[in-house]
Amino acid sequence: MISQLSKVSEHERGKIFEIDGYKLVYRYAGTVSGDHQHDVDELLYLVHGEAELEVDGKVIELRAPVRVDLAAGMHHTLVAKSDIVFLEQR
Repeated sequence: MISQLSKVSEHERGKIFEIDGYKLVYRYAGTVSGDHQHDVDELLYLVHGEAELEVDGKVIELRAPVRVDLAAGMHHTLVAKSDIVFLEQR
């Protein structure tokens, strides 16, 4: 069986789709998900591309494939160094 994914949003930074409790996120090179936090733990799987993740003032270079676990309340910023694709679960 084949089903179209439900698009949650599309904007200048990219597109977001809903997929079985995850968000499938496409971000364009140079876009930023600014300094923010969540009330629950967040799990990211970067499956394509390269990004910079800033957590607690420390910059970490990410290259797919990689898993990132972020605790609730942790301030973070994600910068797409190339076009990226990641799965996000909160």
